[in-house]
Amino acid sequence: FAGSNAAGVISGEANITVDHDGTCDEHLDEVYGGGNLAEGNAGTVTIECGADVGDVYGGANQANVTNDITLNITGGQINRVFGGNNTSGNISGSITVNIEIDETACKNASLNYVYGAGNQAAYTPTTPGAYPAVNLIKGTVKQNVYGGGLGASATVTSNPTVTLEGVTVNGDIFGGGDAAPVIGNPTVVANYGTSANIFGGGKGETAIVTGGTHVTIDQTEGKTL
Repeated sequence: FAGSNAAGVISGEANITVDHDGTCDEHLDEVYGGGNLAEGNAGTVTIECGADVGDVYGGANQANVTNDITLNITGGQINRVFGGNNTSGNISGSITVNIEIDETACKNASLNYVYGAGNQAAYTPTTPGAYPAVNLIKGTVKQNVYGGGLGASATVTSNPTVTLEGVTVNGDIFGGGDAAPVIGNPTVVANYGTSANIFGGGKGETAIVTGGTHVTIDQTEGKTL
């Protein structure tokens, strides 16, 4: 946790970087940019080449986050990346998830799922114009990418955006959530990269979109999908 456990507000920057050098094996089940039960700021989560992590959260476990969040995934072996919180608590500001993995430098890099929002926690930002943004810049995602959240309780009340700029997504891209609804207007912009399918909305029966969906395919400058 970059933040506090059950008490103690983080009012400044709360940044966490996970990397690994040498020959020792080290595995972290979970990494949080925020705290456990304590409200406060989160900050920037950076996961680099040598990291071995189960799940990465830009937000907290069960607490409110009072500022913007950024996740920079540049390598590592990761199961799931969540821009938001785990089980509860809200995030006041925007969420930015950047997937930019150099697979030449990080030969063992592995990433399964990406979510712009939370696992079971809803995301209703109080900052005007705040939203979750997933930027797929470089590397490979083995499974699916979602602009929204995972569980049915992980509602996003905002306009999630997924931008495909060069990542190979072996699964599908969804502007919405897996089982999570979106109260807003999801957007997917596909400029360059690979995906099995692209959906403006969500995946499951409960992943309702209360708004419009926007999908843009831009193949200018010789770029291909």
